[in-house]
Amino acid sequence: MFPIETFISTNGLRMHIRDWGGPTGATLPILLIHGLASNARIWDLTAPALTQEFRTIAINQRGHGRSSKPEDGYDFATVTRDLAEAIDVLGLAKPLVVGHSWGANVALQLASDRPNLLAGIVLVDGGVGDMAAAMSLEETLERLAPPRLAGTPRLVFLENLRNRWLGALWSPEVETIVMGNFAVDADDRIAPHLSFDNHLKVLRAIWEQRPSSLFSRVAVPTLIIPAEPEPPLDEMNMQWLERKRQSVARAAATIPDALVVWAHNSIHDVPLHHPTLLSEQIAGFARKLAATMR
Repeated sequence: MFPIETFISTNGLRMHIRDWGGPTGATLPILLIHGLASNARIWDLTAPALTQEFRTIAINQRGHGRSSKPEDGYDFATVTRDLAEAIDVLGLAKPLVVGHSWGANVALQLASDRPNLLAGIVLVDGGVGDMAAAMSLEETLERLAPPRLAGTPRLVFLENLRNRWLGALWSPEVETIVMGNFAVDADDRIAPHLSFDNHLKVLRAIWEQRPSSLFSRVAVPTLIIPAEPEPPLDEMNMQWLERKRQSVARAAATIPDALVVWAHNSIHDVPLHHPTLLSEQIAGFARKLAATMR
């Protein structure tokens, strides 16, 4: 099954979507939102299973993939407006919004600001921790700045991707998903769709956001799917995991209707590492929501 690739106009932008379709008469649409410096194709391994029961759409957020790339508007107020308008343009009545990483922060913000717009949200390894509690803004911008990949020969990048970075996770499908993050010029050199400067603007917005202050405002059912790395872990990663556990527990205790399902032995990119687990959890959650809408 292949999605229909198309563009819509929202908030003055040209937004690229991958519309996977779904069965006639499906009552609950699903909107999939990627993370920072990622793209809508990260859902390629998850979406096909969802379309058996639900209309499923993945969208490229501003600055990403084939969507418009303005130099501003990477704050949460603007990004959530992009999505609210996209939901309206696409005619998605009360969708389930699924966000990964930064996309989870966006889904959380959208649910807290527009409680009547959504049926529910799924937060996939994101959206529960206050980054400012872990590090300063200066440290965030330094430690999480992206590598300077613009100008790298495509074949050199692919060799590193296959033999160093992806390891056992590599497959032709995953390679295609990753390459969706880049444009390739006439000299066969890559450049990230998300510019370095715009990447830092998103990081600043994430640091400034306080998810813990939003939990009590989320009035829709919420499924939290955090990733738990495979042991053994070094001391730094153990500390990071413990901080994540505390954030997840706080979110589960504060969001009025929240469920937590851990993705054990998973890297951050759960849609690539455990797509079957992810599609099963999203579909099960969506079935429960759809039952309440009949």
